[in-house]
Amino acid sequence: MSEHRVLIVGGGAAGVLLAVALLEAAAAAGADPVAVTLVERRAEVGPGLAYSTTSSQHLLNNTAGCMSGVSGDPDHFVRWLRARGHDAGGDDYVPRGWYGDYLTDLLAAAHVPDGSGLEVVHGEAIDLVEDAAGVTLALGDGRTLRADRAVLAVGNPPPHRRTTDLADVVVNDPWAPDALDGIGPASRVLLVGTGLTMVDVALTLARDESAPAMTAASRHGLLPRRHRRVPVRPHPVGLAAEVTLPDLLARVRGAVARAEGDGADWRGVVDGMRPRLQGIWQALGEDDRRRFLRHVARRWEVVRHRMAPGVADRLDALRAAGTLTVTTIGELAASGERPSFTHVVNCTGPQPVSAPGWSMLVDQLVHRGTARPDVLGLGLDADPDGALLSETGRASDRVFALGYARRGTDWECTAVPEIRAHADALAALLSSLGARVAA
Repeated sequence: MSEHRVLIVGGGAAGVLLAVALLEAAAAAGADPVAVTLVERRAEVGPGLAYSTTSSQHLLNNTAGCMSGVSGDPDHFVRWLRARGHDAGGDDYVPRGWYGDYLTDLLAAAHVPDGSGLEVVHGEAIDLVEDAAGVTLALGDGRTLRADRAVLAVGNPPPHRRTTDLADVVVNDPWAPDALDGIGPASRVLLVGTGLTMVDVALTLARDESAPAMTAASRHGLLPRRHRRVPVRPHPVGLAAEVTLPDLLARVRGAVARAEGDGADWRGVVDGMRPRLQGIWQALGEDDRRRFLRHVARRWEVVRHRMAPGVADRLDALRAAGTLTVTTIGELAASGERPSFTHVVNCTGPQPVSAPGWSMLVDQLVHRGTARPDVLGLGLDADPDGALLSETGRASDRVFALGYARRGTDWECTAVPEIRAHADALAALLSSLGARVAA
């Protein structure tokens, strides 16, 4: 059996889960060995941007029992927590930093079958060239890596840069090292955005009793909803294989009404749809997807990506104390007075992976025509297996995408359960392809 070589660009959650899935696939009877090379620019593999926080106030927005990184072993993360002395159960919301440590350990403990290999390379990927025999990845320090296939698991880009005359200091990327260090108790801070990034930033700035005055503003002024302390059971929603957006909304509203009529919770309806969301998104036509983005997406996001109960309690306390005010951009502009802030923090969340300027690698792929943005501009265009589509629409048999890069084609591709499912499917595909040379 011949060894096939797979490059994974990105060592966050998606990259780690794919590496583990590839090694598991190689361990199956009759499978080819696999040589996995994981390329990560950060010093540590596993946490990525999402799980690199060290704040104990930044909690997972899903219960520990839903966060296993090992398919077929739903209690794996919970056992890891207990083995490290954390008193946590499957229904608990634990610090995100713990999950970053878990991903690091998951890769370190991964079983490497005989004949296979796992290598971590630290460096900045700047270009990827595909040819008939494989792919060549160029790193910023001049090194090149060769493989049969490559997977882009590049994670979340920073937010779009914004300018404003509302303050002298604008923090465009709140996750950049030391980005918030200049904000003190006497500061007056405008947080642009009211989603989960804003929640994290507000909790960071209010980590002690001397919190600055904060105003959070967005177009709708909607906050993420809270999880129940006791998780709800998923509630099934009947949906046709082909559905239009109006029909989808009507069916969801009907399911919520029936659930609440039975004494159940709307959260169960949202969670019951989760396994079908990828199929629903792909069944919607382009016009319906655009209407969803314009009119529904934000309202969906606040019920789909909810706050842990402890996080919601802390945010409620900040609002009750007057430390945090939540409003809309329109209300802020119509207040009759020019707002006065010392700092503006961009909390609008990541820009699309396909956006120019944040990644030399992505820029090169799009410039060369190896990749193209999806039609909605949410990520990189890909086929249902995650294979990148070229500017002419040809699906690559060498280069694939995983995680946030597939936002436009899959929509639900950023939470760990969905990433794990996509990683398993992609690992099975790559295992079946082996080291065969494209015709």
